[in-house]
Amino acid sequence: LDDADLRILGRSDFHAVICATGKMNRGQGIADLPRMLDAGINVCLGTDGSASDNLDVLMGMKVTYISQNHLHEQVYAFPPETILEMATTGGARALDWEMGRLAPGQLADFILVDSRRPHLCPLITSPRSNVLFNLVYYATGADVDTVIIDGEVIMEGREVTTLDEDEVLTRLQERAQHLWRRAAH
Repeated sequence: LDDADLRILGRSDFHAVICATGKMNRGQGIADLPRMLDAGINVCLGTDGSASDNLDVLMGMKVTYISQNHLHEQVYAFPPETILEMATTGGARALDWEMGRLAPGQLADFILVDSRRPHLCPLITSPRSNVLFNLVYYATGADVDTVIIDGEVIMEGREVTTLDEDEVLTRLQERAQHLWRRAAH
């Protein structure tokens, strides 16, 4: 898209969903995020599905960060704060949800990441902190320790509290095998 096209989209109710891992996996290019944001387009992060992506939004943040460095041929081409915003408030804005931030009156949806994992250390907390960079560049879904949705603890200590995970995985395997057998006939 040229700059005029982007400006038209920026003035409309248009939201771009970036699925960097899936698009790069299929050789479909890299979205120029600064151009989109400069045109006023709301950009959010997504995943393309398990056929071309691992459905890990945290890993998607890393791939998005790296893709922008590659596209613009420079280190730190795109700030990690902006990528985190695209993964949170950008998505909420695209769905017209009043969420994506922790504030009074908002739904209490958030995750806690275990920052004591070796690949997330050291964690420097200073005016030039690397906390957000570590989250965007190094964290994956496997680092999520706790998930709270609408104030309810759904996962704590990496254990799902609202269902029997083993039962769900067993049923998933059985259904997948059943569908595979049906498709083979």
